[in-house]
Amino acid sequence: MLKLFCVVVGHEGSPFSVNVPADETVDDLKKKINDEMKRLPAASELQLYRVDGLSQDDNEQIVYNGTTIDMPNCSLVDFGSSTKKMAALSWISESFIEADVNIRWKIHLLVVVPSVQDQSSKSSDAEPLLKKVKITQPYVVCQGPVGVDFYSVPMETIPAYRKLSALYSAEGAQLCMLYGPRQFGKTTIGCRIQDSFANDTSVFVVYHSATELSVATEEAFWMALGQLCGEVASTPQELMKIIIRRKQRLFLIVDEMDGMFVNSVLTSHFLDILREWLRSPHFRGFLGIGSYDLVSLYKHHKGNDRVSPFNLATIVKSDRFSADQMIAFFKLIEPRYPFTDSTRYAIMEYSGGAPGVFGSLIQFSIDNVKWKVERHQWETWLKITTFFEYLEKYNFTYSRIRDDLQKLSTEAWKTLEALLMNGASIHRSSVGADILLRMGIVFEGTDSTVVFSSEMMRRVCLEALPIRDIKQALCSDNPFELFAAALQFLKPKTITHYLVTNRQSPSEAVFQFELYSSIRGILTSNNETRHILAEAGECDDRRRLDIIICNGVKYGFELKSNQLTATTITAAVKQADGYRTLLAIDKMFMINFVPQSHSMDEICQVDKFPYVEIIHVRFPESCTIYEMRFQGLSKIESRFVSCI
Repeated sequence: MLKLFCVVVGHEGSPFSVNVPADETVDDLKKKINDEMKRLPAASELQLYRVDGLSQDDNEQIVYNGTTIDMPNCSLVDFGSSTKKMAALSWISESFIEADVNIRWKIHLLVVVPSVQDQSSKSSDAEPLLKKVKITQPYVVCQGPVGVDFYSVPMETIPAYRKLSALYSAEGAQLCMLYGPRQFGKTTIGCRIQDSFANDTSVFVVYHSATELSVATEEAFWMALGQLCGEVASTPQELMKIIIRRKQRLFLIVDEMDGMFVNSVLTSHFLDILREWLRSPHFRGFLGIGSYDLVSLYKHHKGNDRVSPFNLATIVKSDRFSADQMIAFFKLIEPRYPFTDSTRYAIMEYSGGAPGVFGSLIQFSIDNVKWKVERHQWETWLKITTFFEYLEKYNFTYSRIRDDLQKLSTEAWKTLEALLMNGASIHRSSVGADILLRMGIVFEGTDSTVVFSSEMMRRVCLEALPIRDIKQALCSDNPFELFAAALQFLKPKTITHYLVTNRQSPSEAVFQFELYSSIRGILTSNNETRHILAEAGECDDRRRLDIIICNGVKYGFELKSNQLTATTITAAVKQADGYRTLLAIDKMFMINFVPQSHSMDEICQVDKFPYVEIIHVRFPESCTIYEMRFQGLSKIESRFVSCI
């Protein structure tokens, strides 16, 4: 006789238990549930799902994968790929064995009442079809994967998944490692690999996310794996005995595997054990998931010095989504969530194709009914009004990275600043690049460079910079005067290093970094609450950099350099006006930084674009004084600003 604990999805009430023999059918189980819960409809209308990761704590709270949830406001889709529907005529023994159910606090079954689920499909636009799980804990250990029942993830279009799936489809056991930046869909891929074995009763899949506690000692690690099997194990031999008793084969997935590397003894022994298991008929395979540290796996193995990661395991890299993949993704959800074209492209650009960021932006937009708004409304809502809410509730990984940035070493900070001022990338061999890779801030490009994992990550890094200390209060109400004041606080040595000595960095990126730091310092000194954003984007294969400030009225500075002819200046103004229109900016300035040694056509006004004001900024090699050239009432005027 098995005792199964059940909970009704979308209903008030505590979990309840039902006793059922293993040789009865799921249809019999439905009838027993109906007898236990008289308020439910007929047994034939109930749907039952086996669920993993659901339990009740000692405070009688329902907990899903470590997160306290609000069960009355949940729907089946909130449990993603951790559920499996139980067919009415299947045997109970096909879904549960005694070892599965004898785990304290575990909830085994989700009871779904179709009438409740169907009501959600009739909800109005003001109420999103899918309700977000209510998070009542202040911190979530890790961000979960995209649920397969929420929308169809086109996994077959992801090269990393296709490669792993092909490897594991072979009968022999395989050792594989999946690595890449955070928010690149690695956990989602891991869960889909887990799902691929769902119908194979000969395979028992153990999915473990390594934590500081579980890798503290070898015994703790094996005990954690044993608990996932519903039994006690403190050694690899004991774990394998559990699998042998089940008459199954073990497929092991270890997420956050690079967290294991703090314990070098455990790591080395674990790799040896995996190689031993390859020869065992009771081992089906292994998948390790982690950051770029997985590439240096061989350094943690104490065997042959010539051992490389490529003969310890097959290494697979998780990559960003292509534009075609993201477009296809929107097409899949279009029947339910018809995003406007402009907002689709805003999400694609801001996510940079990072799968986790892309998915979380879509989820955040859906939960807040923003799929029908245009881009300027969406960007104002996300980037200005709710950005910090998004990080805290929907992008825990980036929120955690933002906090970790405060602990960076001086060396790593210098590398990060160089990346910000180089515009988009730095060489892979740069000192500190490995630290940024491990943190998930950057990923490897195709030309021995590292680049930001997304434009959102670039913003997170900029906002983590120390606020420039500006003692005196300066005018910040007038955008022209604010810009002039900001020029005073630019750091000449920094600018000359990147523009004169180094000559590797684009001028726009260096000046954006310095102006952003100065303007933020001025606003802070004035106790201003207005928002300041440093934006970046691509236009006609050229990188566009802006600073946008908003406090009811929105104005922006589009930064250019070396626009020397009437043609290029007019084109830059046209581009700035297009961005002004796209984001509904009230006042736009096109700032053109030009060295004093360069000659130029002094065009300070383009009649076709009256809402864009042109300011040419001339500067010497010393970068200690700036001449602002702009259109006055009747002539071109000058204003000189010296650095303090």
